Amino acid sequence: MASDDDKASVLLQLPANASDFGIDDAMAGTFLDSGLSVTHSILASWRAIAGKASTMTDINESGSSRNMSIIAANARAQMAYWQQMADREDNAAGTEQIVHGISTTITRV
Repeated sequence: MASDDDKASVLLQLPANASDFGIDDAMAGTFLDSGLSVTHSILASWRAIAGKASTMTDINESGSSRNMSIIAANARAQMAYWQQMADREDNAAGTEQIVHGISTTITRV
């Protein structure tokens, strides 16, 4: 069972409206109970937020506009930052690094 202090540490690094994206006290506890560290739980939370925010689009109507896509961009930036923190934590613990993302170009013939 995740401690309240660890759950608070995870939620502290997330936006106040993280529950709108499904990340609440219970989800933070689930990440921690699965064996993830606080840093890796924060990373998992930002991945979830980025995934859900990726469907948001900008809204332009009646002379007003709301740039909703910036939420996804900011979430991806936080995800990249916490990935670096998780990698540093893994390096310090001597854990083998996982390669993150590989891109391949395919040419149709």
